[in-house]
Amino acid sequence: MLLRPALMAAVVLLAACGGDGAKGSVDPAGLVTVIDSTADTVSASTAGDVPAAAVRTLVQEMAIAPGLDDTTLFTDVRELRVDGQGRMWVYDPGPKQILLFAPTGTLLKRIGRSGAGPGEFASDGGMAVLGDSGLAIWDSQNARITFIDSSGSYTHSWPTPGGFNTSAGLITDRAGALFMKRPVTPPREGEILGRMGLVRLKDGGAFADSSAAPDLVVPRESYVASNKNSTSSTSSNFAPAYYWAWHPQGYFLAADGGKYEIIVARNNAKPLVIRRAPTAGADCRRGAGHREGGDHVQHAQRRTGMELARPGASRPEGPDDGAHRRPGWPDLGSRRGALRGNSRGGADHAR
Repeated sequence: MLLRPALMAAVVLLAACGGDGAKGSVDPAGLVTVIDSTADTVSASTAGDVPAAAVRTLVQEMAIAPGLDDTTLFTDVRELRVDGQGRMWVYDPGPKQILLFAPTGTLLKRIGRSGAGPGEFASDGGMAVLGDSGLAIWDSQNARITFIDSSGSYTHSWPTPGGFNTSAGLITDRAGALFMKRPVTPPREGEILGRMGLVRLKDGGAFADSSAAPDLVVPRESYVASNKNSTSSTSSNFAPAYYWAWHPQGYFLAADGGKYEIIVARNNAKPLVIRRAPTAGADCRRGAGHREGGDHVQHAQRRTGMELARPGASRPEGPDDGAHRRPGWPDLGSRRGALRGNSRGGADHAR
């Protein structure tokens, strides 16, 4: 596999960016976009309601759906990738196999098994479809990247440094480069790991250059569960969050979920900020997402002696017997493993 020697510079063509001030345009759907390139950042702001005729929806074309208790096809799906032929590569964490499906949903092949030998898997840290419709999979527990050709046969592997694992952590682009998601900066105060970014892999698996996604300060609503021996955390699914992705053409995209903004971080060019004026809709900044986060912790992180709190919030005073809890702290469960949440937006605490 040929890997490019450096991160590819991104080229983004913008209409009406050549002037000295802000310019506006109206697209066929009636949305107004104003582009301003006078500052050190190119800003593209879009406002207006999308006409109903221009709204697109997803339609189910095919489903691979065995019965709820039927595990003869697969036990679970950890990751799914679609190649250029429309075939689907699915990692099943139960038997630690990759299933290759035809575009029609027909199972073509079962690939690999649990183990540490050639063509065997212990984990899935991320899969990437290659240009020849083959596949690369990062097996973090076996500290290697395994390559599979388009027929589903094992070809070779690259050793990689161990000590870190994540999900969907292997990425490629149109130039054929392979990247791993890893911390690429030193941890800041209060952080366990540094900022996540991408490390480009040389041919053979050695690390080359690294790059960090734009650092957007987005307040996170998280829940921390701890006991004497360990600490875990989770975030609300619907609270504002920070997102980033690597574009196939070779540049970062980052988004602030609380501001309706997407930032395009182009090499050797001004950053591009795309803003969308908020429209009427459900406000998911708190409420259902806030309660859902606590429910998730209660379900997935219940343990003897667990305490749960939102960082920066104080613990309620008084005996922990339900009858003497602070006003606004409804009891959402039994005494053991119960979750308590302040419906007015204060701290959460569970025992």
